[in-house]
Amino acid sequence: MTKLLKIVSISETKTDTRGRKYVVASFKGETYLGNMRITNNSKPLTRLLWDAFTDENGNKFSVDPLYTEITNGSTKVGDFVEGRTETFQCTQYLIDGKPVTTYSTVVFSNENGITVANRNLKQNKSSVIVGDEVTAPQNLEVSSMVN
Repeated sequence: MTKLLKIVSISETKTDTRGRKYVVASFKGETYLGNMRITNNSKPLTRLLWDAFTDENGNKFSVDPLYTEITNGSTKVGDFVEGRTETFQCTQYLIDGKPVTTYSTVVFSNENGITVANRNLKQNKSSVIVGDEVTAPQNLEVSSMVN
C-alpha cells in the first residue's frame, strides 16, 4: 500500500512577522493498493512550508524540503508527494468559541505524525492524547514562541 498526497493548491510566498518566508499548500490524501487508487473524499488539509531562518536571538530554523521544491518550480499543483493525513484525539481547545478534541494534519513520509500534530497544536495550548497519555504536556503551558 502506498500513501500519497496530491498538492491541490499553493499560495504565493508569504512572510511572517519575524521575517521568515513560507507558502501555504493544500493536500488531498490518496492510497494505492496495487493499481487501484482510493481517494480520500474529505476536504483538503493545509500545511505551512517554511524557508530556512535565523531569528534575532540566533536560533536557527531549518527549511522544509518541499518549500524549496515548490519555490524553485520542481514541484507544483497536481504533483504527488509521499505522505498521508492523520487525525488525532487531543486535549480540548477552541475554534471560533467551539470546543474541539480532534486534530487532523498532513504528515510527510519522513515525519512522525504525533510530533507534527503537537508542533501545530502548541499554539492552541493543546496536545495529542494517546490512550490516557498527554504526549506533549509542555504544550499546555503558556509560551510566547510558536514554530
